[in-house]
Amino acid sequence: MKILFLKPGFEHLGVLHLASYVEQQGHTPQLVVDPVLFADSVFNSARLSHLMDYGEPVMRKIAELKPDAVGIPVLSAGFAWANTRARQIKDRLGVPVIFGGPHCTAVPEETMRTGEADYAFVADAEIGMARLLDVLEKGGDLGSVPNLIWRNGDAVVTNELAPLIRDLDTLPFPAKDLYYDANPGHGTAYNIISARYCPLRCKFCYNATMEKIYGAKKWGSRRSPANVVAELREGKTKRRFNYVRFFDDLFTADEAWLSEFAPMYARDVNVPYHCSLHPSFVGPKVVEALKLSGCREVQMGVETVAPDTKKTIRRGESLDQIRDGLARLKAAGIRNSVDIIIGLPGQEVDDLRQ
Repeated sequence: MKILFLKPGFEHLGVLHLASYVEQQGHTPQLVVDPVLFADSVFNSARLSHLMDYGEPVMRKIAELKPDAVGIPVLSAGFAWANTRARQIKDRLGVPVIFGGPHCTAVPEETMRTGEADYAFVADAEIGMARLLDVLEKGGDLGSVPNLIWRNGDAVVTNELAPLIRDLDTLPFPAKDLYYDANPGHGTAYNIISARYCPLRCKFCYNATMEKIYGAKKWGSRRSPANVVAELREGKTKRRFNYVRFFDDLFTADEAWLSEFAPMYARDVNVPYHCSLHPSFVGPKVVEALKLSGCREVQMGVETVAPDTKKTIRRGESLDQIRDGLARLKAAGIRNSVDIIIGLPGQEVDDLRQ
């Protein structure tokens, strides 16, 4: 069965991992990139978005590929865009539209009641998507598709969850060629993710939602250092890149993993990279491993330094930890930046000045 993934302009690793999995299970993935200009959480302007809308050429491209179903990843900021495209696809092609991603996971019933999708998935979708495509192609029971949300008359049905895939090394590498072919001007950086978890449960984060779904001790797994490096080695044989961006929520969460990864990456990949971390995970050994492996820049999630606001969002690191971590990184020659969230509950202007 041909499943076309329609994604906004940025590279979406979740889609590429899902595409490679369904291909492994006997289906044919396709990809179309929609630029989605001026309609995201960074720069949102209804007038500019309307003027720069690529809906018509995107729809022509989808029609040319003649998919049997279309999958769309949905962030909350992109829910309106996803619904617009879903409407157009169903009106013109008459094929089922499948939503997935953080928005569907956070508010599954609302997604189906207010959205245009025929089906949606909660949490990890590899097993469920492959099963759904089998059912759509050959017939079968929708109730047997794990993680699926669907309509049965006026009722919204949420199926049981599949067990989490614990050994991520068993999954195929992401279908990068799909993205490169659909988006030739992709640049010279290689994007990758090594883990599906974060040990922290900040209240504003997607990981807190996953904890509610699976339980604190069940959610999360990580690829082995060897598997991560193997993907990058393979990537170097296909496309030239001079920078790597790790999209893990907290790359330095496991000191032992990082210690194993560092010399392997330095030897077999040897390309500067960027990663994200948390002030509580920037000890001397962590910084040493980052430097050894060739880390050029880190992004530290500080979010706020106001004590009351930190309690509200379930953050426990101290101001000294933040300062010490930044000092260690600077001493090691690793560039750094920090994330600050504006508009947290109870936040005052003076909090931002700190």
